Amino acid sequence: MNGKFQLFEKVASISFQDNVINIILDMNSNLLEKEWIIPKIDTILKNVESIHHSNPNQDLELLAKFYTAIIKVPRSEEHGGYGYSIGSSPKKFSHFMHHLQKIYSFEYEKFFSDKLIKSNENKHFEEILISKIYEDGDIDLDDIGRIDPYIKELIRKAEISMVAKINIEFLQLKVDELRKKHEQENEDILSLIF
Repeated sequence: MNGKFQLFEKVASISFQDNVINIILDMNSNLLEKEWIIPKIDTILKNVESIHHSNPNQDLELLAKFYTAIIKVPRSEEHGGYGYSIGSSPKKFSHFMHHLQKIYSFEYEKFFSDKLIKSNENKHFEEILISKIYEDGDIDLDDIGRIDPYIKELIRKAEISMVAKINIEFLQLKVDELRKKHEQENEDILSLIF
């Protein structure tokens, strides 16, 4: 990756809770999109492609790319009793997703809410999983080999990995949209020259 990409990576990793990336976007959105967002999405999508659909741990491996743990959180209207820990490693894709969610908040929220629908059967397994998390503690995703097979099955049946799958779909949609935008801008510039 080029120097600009590395610089944006560094800024994003140290400015996780502030608006530095948004400020850069306001100053030069084309630069940020071309030099960081598009290449970063490409890297993530390529990395995720390595997870084989026939792999019985596919859901866990996908979650582990984004999060460090499935954790218990107090039940509320926003939280069903569990959440995800993103940890402190900027290598987890959730750090990038955090920035993308801030940059494209309206698009992301609409996309996410339209996709996140669970069946009653999924909710049943989700409730069992939540009970197990409250009984046994958080589920560490950094070493999925240590997760009890029963818990793995509950995660799969509850479709807990749906949030990661929706993130991947959003990334694919966004990178396609950004590529078209920048290709059109390049064509417009060329038409002015010739």
